[in-house]
Amino acid sequence: MKKLLVLYLLLLSLVVSAKDWVKICGEERYVVPENVSLRDAKNEALMRAKANALAEHFGTIIYQGTTLVKKDNNGGLNEYFIQTTGQELRGEWIEDINQPIYRILFENEMQIVEVSVCGKARERKLSEIDLVAKLLRNDTDNRSETDKFQSGDAFYLYFRTPIKGYLSVYLIDENQQATCLLPYQHQFSPSVSVDANTDYVFFSEKKCTDKNFVDEYILTANDDVVQNQLYIIFSPNEFVKANDEYKTSDLRELTFADFQTWLTKNRVYDEKMQVIRKVLTITK
Repeated sequence: MKKLLVLYLLLLSLVVSAKDWVKICGEERYVVPENVSLRDAKNEALMRAKANALAEHFGTIIYQGTTLVKKDNNGGLNEYFIQTTGQELRGEWIEDINQPIYRILFENEMQIVEVSVCGKARERKLSEIDLVAKLLRNDTDNRSETDKFQSGDAFYLYFRTPIKGYLSVYLIDENQQATCLLPYQHQFSPSVSVDANTDYVFFSEKKCTDKNFVDEYILTANDDVVQNQLYIIFSPNEFVKANDEYKTSDLRELTFADFQTWLTKNRVYDEKMQVIRKVLTITK
């Protein structure tokens, strides 16, 4: 009798695990810009439809930051604020249940893509790993922490984790290009292994244990004020690398849309993955 009870509880546990998802459906009506191909438009519409479904069922997390910028103006000092807002979905799309249904329309000389899709989704469990990440300006000491830089400043990243894991860092510029900063350009591992309770300063040759790989960076601004986003990605589990490649520079790049697709896929399959977003404000 006891063996039967244990077997029943085991089967019940497997059923509950298998049902750890819900069916959700979403729709999107996307007006296609003139410079966007139909294939890319369909992909964009599908991503938005899934995001709409996740937001409606699970909700979103809103994050917001405000940066004070001081700018010299013919001997005077002007101050103004730049506000950064965004949102993160509380749910994860696991897989499609059926093929998306598309309709291609033309209205007022504009192409429109309508799509509906249903899939399996689950609530995303937020990580509680107590990570520390600091942006450092012109010095590797933690006292130089800031998110405000001048064009020509050196940039470093301090990082510490309470558990062993894997780290990757991407910079998103004003042109919506995602550049891989870590792993370094001549490292071909999908991520960088970091030990628990260890102080790391990345992008510094002085602080790097292997000087054959380290890359150092100088921040620049073509406009008076530029804002870039830094994505610091950590997981106790090793994760696959994004499909970045050398394009217009000696750095590995991919579009922000492709980067987001890669990041979403990783977070779907790894509930412990944690992403820290930092905004760098660079003045000319």
